[in-house]
Amino acid sequence: MKTKNTYFLLLFCSLNSSLGFATQPSYEKNIMDVNGTLVKLTDEKFILTLYQMLKDTHELFSAFNIDYFIESGTLLGAVRHKGIIPWDIDIDICVPETQKDLVYSLKAHFEKLGYSLYKEEVNFYTIKPNESKYNRNYGHAPILDILFTTKRGNKLIYADVKAQNEFKRAGETWYITEDELYPLKNYTFGALEVKGPNNPYLFLAEFYGKDWFDIAYVFYLDSKYQWGKKKVRIQLSDKERQPAKPFGPLADSVSKLLAKK
Repeated sequence: MKTKNTYFLLLFCSLNSSLGFATQPSYEKNIMDVNGTLVKLTDEKFILTLYQMLKDTHELFSAFNIDYFIESGTLLGAVRHKGIIPWDIDIDICVPETQKDLVYSLKAHFEKLGYSLYKEEVNFYTIKPNESKYNRNYGHAPILDILFTTKRGNKLIYADVKAQNEFKRAGETWYITEDELYPLKNYTFGALEVKGPNNPYLFLAEFYGKDWFDIAYVFYLDSKYQWGKKKVRIQLSDKERQPAKPFGPLADSVSKLLAKK
């Protein structure tokens, strides 16, 4: 189990990796040159694991009527890239706080699928594959973060107080309105279909900036393939807006698991 000291590290990776704030890997593969700026792309096996984790979570939550939706960097990836952002390193979803116990009741199901479900905080869970060899490359294994939400008027906000204080939208704590969120709609995400907000555009503009579709902020690599100390602004073309690959092959693990019951 992680301690509370790792809480902000996990959230930092969760909500900011879409802007390129990834921990330094120890190898020099998958480099993209964006107008002279070298950008480190996430390893293909790591990407495939993220797609598999989201597929399994989507199918398991759908089977048990858990109302999740993609958010933050995963939502940005769904809208801008139609999949994982090529330099992203995790998956971000939200679930209503009222379904928190139901999520945790699936711990044994996740374990049978090869994952561990952790209570990082009262209202912040993570799902990670039991295989841990990725740690040395990215600082942590592939992670699917679950942040629980609570209602405040017509807004859904993070139920976790630390997350409320840390992450802002237009000067307020992170939120999405019920009108923006519902009814949930399907998004193409690589080879998957996942659930997300019905109207995400104002949220993306106020959370990531009005230029969210055309601009990304990444840590660059210098001529020796070492991380630069400052993040840089890069202009995205259609090439950089392509989703991370590979999309598969992905296993139908959940359907096989539930068929045994």
